[in-house]
Amino acid sequence: MWRKPWFWSIGGVLLLVVVVATTPQLAQRVGAMGSIWKEAVGSDKHLVPIIQCGNLALRAEHNHAVIERTAHYAATMGSGTKVFMDIARAAAAAESECPRLDEVLDLAVRRTSESYRIIALAESACRIETPVQEAAWQQYYDDLLAGAEYGSIAEALAAGRTGR
Repeated sequence: MWRKPWFWSIGGVLLLVVVVATTPQLAQRVGAMGSIWKEAVGSDKHLVPIIQCGNLALRAEHNHAVIERTAHYAATMGSGTKVFMDIARAAAAAESECPRLDEVLDLAVRRTSESYRIIALAESACRIETPVQEAAWQQYYDDLLAGAEYGSIAEALAAGRTGR
């Protein structure tokens, strides 16, 4: 029994499952990669940004959910993937989980103009250290959100799918 290749194959797979299940960061990476792979297989556009999201998810220590959603938005929207990718890069580079990046990513979907301002917002989202910086960041975010072309994510995604 010990010399049979199938025994070692099954043992190797079980060991891999145990390692993935007991290592949270590895499990997050594997989960993100699975989701991003599904986006790549199911999409007929923007494959390069989707694949880049997979690469970022492999390297990232945190914010895998943001990177996953970036791949989804890149696959769904008709254009504007550069702003999404810059947000994903900020997420991958962050030294901790950064919930503000979720907000910025949603803003990038709802607002199709002034992407350079949205990118600046994403790059500063994880570096806030004081209440004054927090208030300034929130005010900048609120100002950008007030100028959003779409009232909701669903509306923006629907428009992105139809290419309006």
